[in-house]
Amino acid sequence: MDKNQTLGLVLISIMLFVYIFLVETNPVPPDPKPKSTIDSLQKTKPEQILNKAENELANSVLAEKMGVFAYGLKGEAKDLIIENADIKLTISTFGGGIKEVLLKNHLTYEKKPLILMDEKSTQMALEVQTKEGKQNLKGLYYQVAEKSDKSLTLRIQNGNQVLEQKYSLKSEGYLLDYQVNMQGLENLISKDSAVFSWAEKVKRVEKSMDISKISTTVNYYLPDGTFDYLSETSTDPEEANLPHARWVSFKQKFFSAAVLSKKTLNNIKVASFRDEADLFTVKNLYTSLSIPLNDLKTNQIQFYFGSNDHHILETVAEGFDKNLYFGWAVFAPINKYFFMPIFKFLEGNGVGYGMIILALVFIVKMILVPLTYKSYMSMAKTRVLKPEIDEIKERNKDDQVKAQQEQMKLFSQVGVNPLSGCIPALLQMPV
Repeated sequence: MDKNQTLGLVLISIMLFVYIFLVETNPVPPDPKPKSTIDSLQKTKPEQILNKAENELANSVLAEKMGVFAYGLKGEAKDLIIENADIKLTISTFGGGIKEVLLKNHLTYEKKPLILMDEKSTQMALEVQTKEGKQNLKGLYYQVAEKSDKSLTLRIQNGNQVLEQKYSLKSEGYLLDYQVNMQGLENLISKDSAVFSWAEKVKRVEKSMDISKISTTVNYYLPDGTFDYLSETSTDPEEANLPHARWVSFKQKFFSAAVLSKKTLNNIKVASFRDEADLFTVKNLYTSLSIPLNDLKTNQIQFYFGSNDHHILETVAEGFDKNLYFGWAVFAPINKYFFMPIFKFLEGNGVGYGMIILALVFIVKMILVPLTYKSYMSMAKTRVLKPEIDEIKERNKDDQVKAQQEQMKLFSQVGVNPLSGCIPALLQMPV
């Protein structure tokens, strides 16, 4: 080995010694950032990266097509309460729908709080026609924009596109004002009306299920002042189609739930049917109707959830007091304008219902005293004339017409009216 080779080996040995003992014993810590990035990429599968990209693209396309509606597809459902002296409403941020209606001043037959409607018994939808198809405004998630004890505004917003649902109550009463405000949606909505549908499984609140069933139906009031309804007593499905109406009411014996317009509701369908196997539902009621978007925007739509009290009903809308049945047409005015004021007067002075009924019967009896007296006199005269009537019948047993003529002649001679005994009974029927 020559001198140069020896020198090279020595230098190489020195370099190895320095590397092993100086560099390897104090290694420079690696940069964690590249390592975590590498680990992240190793843990993320290629299909996950692709799906994420596709979802982002799909969401952007969906937002472009559906606008503000796309922003309501996800969210959180929260229950909010508005109330006044008479009614308490629970409204959900999902759909902006009425989830529960509680009547504060009433109880069920079991002395429990009277919940007229709840999420199990009620289904509502409000659909608008968009260029992409039908969109149910009650199927979107909303944010709370404004909230007070008696009013609530729910909103979805995308830039200058705004969709709002507003509910408001007065300090008392059972009327709920409803408004839908849509701004900047002209390029999304293709029709100038919305379709509202309402299916109700009427809850049992009275003890007698049979009486409840024959007292529950759909009432409606037409723009020309005509009041009509589906059959209450029919066990078969009932339905009707109407071009226009002012209001549609789900009427029970003592309570009603209704949708009303200060203008006109269009293209209305109403239906009812009984499910005898359902022991908890009085009757299934349904309506669908068309509401101009401008009417929704300008606060023309209202809901009524409350008592069938005549003095309340007559203040709600034209013809709305017809939800309270006053009896046959010939007796209805007597009940409405005579007995009802007396009833309200006595009730307002703290008289119990039992005593009110006794008082009304006494009043009726006193009014009918003259007729009752004539009736008794007529029956007494008839008993006195019985031997002569029997003789006429025997003499004309082969000629009934002649027998009747002779009887009437006899009655007229002694001043007996055969119908006088029926008149007092007929006049008492309104009671």
